[in-house]
Amino acid sequence: MKFERPKIGMQFNKLEKTLETFGAIIVIIYFLKLCVAWKALPKIMVLDYSFLGNADLFGSKYYLLMLGVILVVIFCVLTFFSFKPCCFYYFVIVTEKNARRVYKMTRIFLEILKIEVALGFVYNEIMLIESTKVGLKNMGSLGHIFVWGSVIVTIILYFLLLYKFQGKNSN
Repeated sequence: MKFERPKIGMQFNKLEKTLETFGAIIVIIYFLKLCVAWKALPKIMVLDYSFLGNADLFGSKYYLLMLGVILVVIFCVLTFFSFKPCCFYYFVIVTEKNARRVYKMTRIFLEILKIEVALGFVYNEIMLIESTKVGLKNMGSLGHIFVWGSVIVTIILYFLLLYKFQGKNSN
C-alpha cells in the first residue's frame, strides 16, 4: 500500500527562516573553529572520552574534518525534509485537512533538531581542541550528556505532540 501525502505549497515563516539561518551559521562556525585551530592540533590526538572522563580513543586530527563532513550531510538531509515535509515519515495519517499543521510542526522540529545536532558537533569539536591545548587525559562528560540529551528530549517531545495531535483529529 502506497501512501500519497498531500503536497502543499508552504512558505517558510520568519521563525523557520531564522532557525534555518542560525543552524547554517553553527555549521560554518564548526569549520571556522577547525581552520583556526588546525595548525596547532597535534597529528595524533584524543578523539573520545569514556563516560568516566578517561581518554579511550586516539587518532588523527583529520577525524575532526570527517566529523565536519558528517555534520554537513546530516544538516543537508534534515534540510531536504524541511523543504519537502511530505517526504518525511509520519506515524499519523496526513490528510488535506491536517497537512498544513503536521508539516509546520515537522518543519519546526527539524529546524530545532538541526541546531541541536550542530551544537553537539561544535561542542564536541571545541572540547577535543581545548583538550589538546592543555593536554587533558581526563575530561568530564556532563556537557555531552546535556547536549545529546537535549536532542533525545526534542525527538520525544515531537512524537508526543504528533501523538496528541492524532488523538485530537481522530475524534
